[in-house]
Amino acid sequence: MQNRFVMVAGSSAALLAVLTYFAFRDGGDSTGDDTSLRPLELYCAQGLNKPVKEILAEYKRRYGVEVVSSYDGSGSLLSTIKLSGRADLYLAADKSYNERLEEKCGIAVKEVIPIGHQHAVIAVHKGNPHGIKTIEDVIKKAEAKEIRLSLADPKAAAISQGAKEALGEEVWNRLWAHIITVRPTVNLVADDVNREKNGVGIIWNTTAKQLSEIDMVDVPQFVKAKSEITIAVVETSQRPTSALRLARFITARNEGLKVFEKHKYDVLQGDVWPEGDPLAGGKPEILLFAGGLNQEAVLPTIAAFRKREGVEVLYEFAGCGELTGRMKPKGQGLGIRPDVYFSCASPYMDRVEKLFWEPVDVSQTDMVIAVPKGNKHGISGLKDLAKPDLKVGLCDKEKSALGRLSADLLEKHGVYQQVQKNTLDYPITAPGLVAKVAADALDAAIVYRANVTAATDKIDIIPINDPDAVATQPIAVGRSSKHYYLSRRLVDAILSDVSRDRFLSLGFRWHGSRKKESP
Repeated sequence: MQNRFVMVAGSSAALLAVLTYFAFRDGGDSTGDDTSLRPLELYCAQGLNKPVKEILAEYKRRYGVEVVSSYDGSGSLLSTIKLSGRADLYLAADKSYNERLEEKCGIAVKEVIPIGHQHAVIAVHKGNPHGIKTIEDVIKKAEAKEIRLSLADPKAAAISQGAKEALGEEVWNRLWAHIITVRPTVNLVADDVNREKNGVGIIWNTTAKQLSEIDMVDVPQFVKAKSEITIAVVETSQRPTSALRLARFITARNEGLKVFEKHKYDVLQGDVWPEGDPLAGGKPEILLFAGGLNQEAVLPTIAAFRKREGVEVLYEFAGCGELTGRMKPKGQGLGIRPDVYFSCASPYMDRVEKLFWEPVDVSQTDMVIAVPKGNKHGISGLKDLAKPDLKVGLCDKEKSALGRLSADLLEKHGVYQQVQKNTLDYPITAPGLVAKVAADALDAAIVYRANVTAATDKIDIIPINDPDAVATQPIAVGRSSKHYYLSRRLVDAILSDVSRDRFLSLGFRWHGSRKKESP
């Protein structure tokens, strides 16, 4: 593996000074997977086969990647995947089937990427010859044998399972009692209605839009119960990086989603598939800004994420005041827009809140006073930092969240001016202060507890008894990101159990609950 470091220079504060750029080359194809393994296997809901087949053909033409695809009802595919035991991707007509895969088959999905929405409709022949407007109309006319009712098996197809849940057990059973034909997939139900003038069925609105001899009737129960179409990487995949690459192509706004739109699907915005050298395999690039406090906890997660996704991650760890200043430079244009921002403290997320989707609190740490082992000056609190002849270290209050919070605390306790007279060092981040305290070059410094957990053999930690001596670390995805879903998966990786354990080992407290956010 090879690391590359790229230096970015410029006169504007809107340019990054230094970005650390990891580009690991693992061998095999451009995804890093072993090409000697079997072709990718994609299991796809039958109702989605037209756009998916077209997308896969283009993907093969462009990148030479062979994909073996199986099409059936979303429910039927669960059994097939279980028997196969080696699926790479599962493209379901409704995201609830991802949970069913785990519940019924004991096979979990990993990354899930949304494609769009669809909802059930009553399908009638062109012109709606029987004047059907409601589900009750369908039941009455089916009971009178005026229509031929065709429905998909709810055990096999997402369309009928979703319709059953939307209508409720009692109404569904009344409908099912008058069925003429049971089909395994939504496409076959659509074929029945398309072919027979007195045919009626329940199909997806997206399926109905593709057939010239079908009209669709919207009913409130179905419109309210929209289904989300998703593609998921299955935990059995032996080539997860290749699977993720294909999933990104299928869900890219300038690639796969254009095909879904052509076939009348209501799609989400999606990420951007990078243009350029086709041999590079559409390797996207995202930028992470993070406070220096988070560096040790986050770097292993970034490396693992980059390798699994087969993407490039650029990042910079610095003082949060400095980072937010780059995002909102005074009088110098729009500034830099990172895809993800992981702040050291909530106030420094608040400064740029309009640039990001709703943040998630990841962790928390106390502010403490670090002193050389033995605490020879008998420091017990903030006011003791004003003792004559002490050598104190504080972070820069203009460029560092810790520096700003430290200054505010000292002001609150009425000793800021006195402590400032004792202060010898104003770095942007705390590690330099910790090193000087450990070397007995400083008598005391205000740092985060997470900065000194690993150095307690040379440093004593003095608690600061103040409720404001706490910093919470939020993370958020940028509103302007061209790779929202990829960036969100990076956030999810930082919120994972493995990441949590690393944060806890470094002295953080854990919050780590995801709130719903959407572009």
